[in-house]
Amino acid sequence: MGAGLVRAAIDRCAGLDHAPARLFIGMSVSALDDDPQPVYFKGQDDMAAILGMDASDKSRRAVRRSLHSLTSAGMVRSEPSAPGRRARHFLLDGHLPSPQPLRPADPITGRSASTIRQTQDAHRPVSNPPTGDAQRPVNDARMADAQRRNGGRSAVGMADAQRPPEEEKGRKRKRQAHPHEPNAVRSLTALVTGRHLPIGTDELLSEAYRIGDGDPWNGYLSIKAITEAPITGARDPAAALRARLRAVTA
Repeated sequence: MGAGLVRAAIDRCAGLDHAPARLFIGMSVSALDDDPQPVYFKGQDDMAAILGMDASDKSRRAVRRSLHSLTSAGMVRSEPSAPGRRARHFLLDGHLPSPQPLRPADPITGRSASTIRQTQDAHRPVSNPPTGDAQRPVNDARMADAQRRNGGRSAVGMADAQRPPEEEKGRKRKRQAHPHEPNAVRSLTALVTGRHLPIGTDELLSEAYRIGDGDPWNGYLSIKAITEAPITGARDPAAALRARLRAVTA
């Protein structure tokens, strides 16, 4: 076993239910940091013990449900037993659609290679060709005529002056992805699905950045607490939830 792999497993469990998360972390305890592909060899009764349950048909069903959740999340790939070989459960990093082997966390930074890879992808610049006005040639005579008609103001200045405040704010302030954003997105998506929230992940992510004062993970933790109480009796559940969120300051 190795502490690095356990720390990486804990890092990847954000957004999982308690039982699958507990099982994944427990499985990582038995795997080795140095393994190119960490693998768990023990059987369902041992996994039931990780969940704090005695060996029984009920506990084995609980184990199978947790394994199914981990498989769907791209965190475990299982191979059934064969003559002379026990079942094997490979630990993965959950980066769908092509999860890679779970890598141990760095002993200094505490971050796993799996998390670093996801953060690097989030920060990789996207090169898009210019479109629309960016490709339109400038007509100097037309620009000068428009400036005379507008009392000396340029046409570009007039366009900016007429732009709606919300759009102008979005142009001037483009949010840079925080290293915690991938985990926050996963966890917020799980909240939206598990608690049937009336607003989507994108809107909640913006609120998480605001509430967390720039750190979406801190904001997610606050949103998780805010949404524990169900919204009942509201004519407009989405408006009621937005009102709850607006009441929270960073």
